[in-house]
Amino acid sequence: MKKIILTILSFLFLSQTCQAFYLQNPIDNIKTRIEIKKLSKEINKNTENADLFFKRGKKYWSINKINNANIDFYTAYEIKPDFYEAYFYRANVYYFNKEYGWAFEILTDLIKKNPKYKNAYELRANIYNEIHDFENQIKDINKILELDKNDFYYYSIRGLCYQELGNYEQAIKDYKKFFENSNNYHNKNYILFIKEQLDK
Repeated sequence: MKKIILTILSFLFLSQTCQAFYLQNPIDNIKTRIEIKKLSKEINKNTENADLFFKRGKKYWSINKINNANIDFYTAYEIKPDFYEAYFYRANVYYFNKEYGWAFEILTDLIKKNPKYKNAYELRANIYNEIHDFENQIKDINKILELDKNDFYYYSIRGLCYQELGNYEQAIKDYKKFFENSNNYHNKNYILFIKEQLDK
């Protein structure tokens, strides 16, 4: 079950956020490097432009230049402390590098600065899932649903967490809540998987 939840959450995260961060084909890679050079020239002219550092950081990440991306995201929010997206992207760098401690620290700091930044809770919930801390994962999912009650997918994820903890009554409630809205969900295989959990 734990492996299944990990797979589901990983798919959700990759499909809803940070979709640009895959290794590119050679032609796109060359184009990206050219764009990075252009951004670097602009940065040399304006070293206090947080947006330029952020844009270059995303370009670096798209060609797997992890350390460069990390530095640029950090620089972006050092210049502009309320650049919450830069915090989030830097946390992603650590998350995808499986450095969960650093990612967790950045996300927690981001949540303190902006308690309504939903993506931060989503990624932190993934980290809790990676370390099998389902109780704290549920807390972050509760916050996600508080911020967006229509994100019904998370009812199913929370149901899986409750099931893992042996709280089957609550798991069933969440699965049913998910099914109330499942007509709007495109992944039919996932719907069938949740139905199997409900029928157990």
